[in-house]
Amino acid sequence: MTPSPFSLRRFPLRALTGALLVSATLSACAPLIVGGAMVGGAFMVTHRRTSGAQVEDQAIELKAMNRTREILGDLFTSQGVGDIADKAAKRKPRMHLLPYGIPLCLGFVSYLIYLHGA
Repeated sequence: MTPSPFSLRRFPLRALTGALLVSATLSACAPLIVGGAMVGGAFMVTHRRTSGAQVEDQAIELKAMNRTREILGDLFTSQGVGDIADKAAKRKPRMHLLPYGIPLCLGFVSYLIYLHGA
């Protein structure tokens, strides 16, 4: 059986080629916007998960990045340990906690790495 010229496996390559052709005819930053949208759309179409799941994953990643930035900012801008503890206590109800064994396991593995690295 011969492959179809419109198969989904070739779609990202065709979209990228189309984006390059379109970007050659436009000026300024419009080609970047159009090309990015075309390639992003191509990846979303050919990905095995639904676009809703992909968008939800991106939202979760953005939340995690913002929380990490907030915690690191607290570490560098707080006046002392008590101030950090107060901010952590206020943030705790909003945080998703890991199961009890995961932090223990991470701590133990870190301790073993520390022992063998020293």
